[in-house]
This record gives sequence, C-alpha cells and structure tokens, in this order.
Amino acid sequence: MKIKIILDRFYRDERGAAFVLVSIMMVVLLGFSAFVVDAGSLYLEKSRLQKAADAAVLAAAHKIYEDDEQAITDAVEIIGKNRVPINPNGSTTTSSGTTKFTSENDHYRVEITIDSNIIEAKIIENKELLFARFLGFAETDVSASAKAKTGALYSGAGISPIAVLASAVKEDGSKVTLNYTPGQGNSGNYCYLDLDSNGAQGLADSIRNGGNLSIDDTVATTETGMMWGPVKAAIEYRIEHDPIIIVPLIESFEIDGKAEVKIVGFAAYQLTSISGHKIEGNFLTYLTPGELGIGENYGAYTVRLIQ
Repeated sequence: MKIKIILDRFYRDERGAAFVLVSIMMVVLLGFSAFVVDAGSLYLEKSRLQKAADAAVLAAAHKIYEDDEQAITDAVEIIGKNRVPINPNGSTTTSSGTTKFTSENDHYRVEITIDSNIIEAKIIENKELLFARFLGFAETDVSASAKAKTGALYSGAGISPIAVLASAVKEDGSKVTLNYTPGQGNSGNYCYLDLDSNGAQGLADSIRNGGNLSIDDTVATTETGMMWGPVKAAIEYRIEHDPIIIVPLIESFEIDGKAEVKIVGFAAYQLTSISGHKIEGNFLTYLTPGELGIGENYGAYTVRLIQ
C-alpha cells in the first residue's frame, strides 16, 4: 500500500517540470541563435567576397589584351583593397596559354585564372563560427567566384560620328592622320555619319557627346559636307576634355552623296592634335562600356560578367 501511495505521489508531483522544459527550450533557442547569427554572418561574408571577386575580374579586364601578369597584378590589388588578405607574390604558372595565380594562407585561398579572353577569380575563406561551435561546428568554408568575358564592342553609346576605314587601323600605336583637306572628300563625303539628322550643329554635338550605334544597325547614313568650323571646334573640345573617341569602322567610302555604309566594327582613337585640316592621333586597345558581340576586335572592346 505504501509503495502505491509513493508512486501515485511521484506521478502527480510536477515540481521540477518547469526546469526540465526550460532546459529543453534553452537548447532549442541556442540552436536557433546559432543558425541565425552564424548564417547571417556567413551571408554577409559571402557577399563581401563576391564583391571582391567581381571587382577583381573587371579590373583585370583593363589589361587582358596587353599583359596577363599586369592584369593579375591589378586583380590582386583590388582583392586586397576589399579586405581579403592576399600575398601579391603568390605562385604564378603559365601553361598552354592559360595563366594562373594562387595565394594561400591560414584562412584564405585565392585563385585568379586568365584563359584567352576569359578571367576568373575564386576566393575561399575558412571562417570560424560563433554559436554553432557549441553544437559541434567550429568552422566552415565560405566561397565566391566570378568570371568575366571580354570581346569586341558590338553596340554602345558615346560613339563618334567620324567613321574610319577598317583598313586604316594600326594596332602598333603609330600615328594615323585623318585628312579633311577641302576637295578631298568623295562625292561630298568626308567620313561623317548622320547620327541625329541635325546638320553641322548636330554633327558637332555628336563629336562632343557621341551617339548610339550598333553593328546590328548593319548600315548607317553618311553626312555630306565638310563643315570644318563646327567639326574643328568639337575636336578641340575633345582633345582638351576627353581625347579618346570610339569610331565606327567601315569597309569602303566609295559612295555618291548621302548614302548608306556598312558598319563592320569599332576602334578606339586617341586624339592628339589638330592642325589645318588634319587630325593627328593613334589607335589603341581600350575598354569601353557597351554590349559584347562576336566579330573582329579592332581595339575597342568591352567586358561582361558571365558568372
């Protein structure tokens, strides 16, 4: 009888139950805290690494057609500025046209690869966790990667209305003279394109500010007449304020009067001086905003993130 009474009291006695429930809830709460705090921290860290990787490949794109090693140096510098510890004297290897840079320390591994016109950056961080360590998870890897592709400019804004024959482009940077001597035009054409149909003033404004043009347009209409006064003033303005112009390239100017010409590509031309009716400058490799396309790269190129 006494045993029955003791057992009955035991089953009905709720003293200490609250402690058990609180203990269970504390474990659950700790688990949720670990998830929220550490997951949030990992998300912010991945976002930071992603920005660093994106910026790195875009920085490398400025030098990719000149020097792979310099492109990698620029990418490394950008990654360092984004608070990712990186050794600028890391390992660099070149094989079958692919250049790869690797830097590794206790918490970070960085890989930068350049393969033809593709730049890729990978950043892996071994990050220590806070609350999750109480559940047996002390650390985890956070990674980010970015890939960019460069190629010929296919379409863009700020295109100059001054067209140039594709055959006149010199890749060695030597001087190229654009001649606008009176009487030298072909049936009234002096290699101007009509981008806004507003005569001499519209032509001058287009030289100062550029216009929209795409190889998709296939053809563009010429602007006849020399109009040297407004053109000269606009060229002098560009030499002083922004000497690099993006010029459309055409195959031929053997046309009569106002007519259509085929756009085959774009080139970057650096204005250096203007004297008489001659413009002096040189072609160069130049990264410019715009849409990436297929076709021959005449020096004006653009970049696009593809990952």
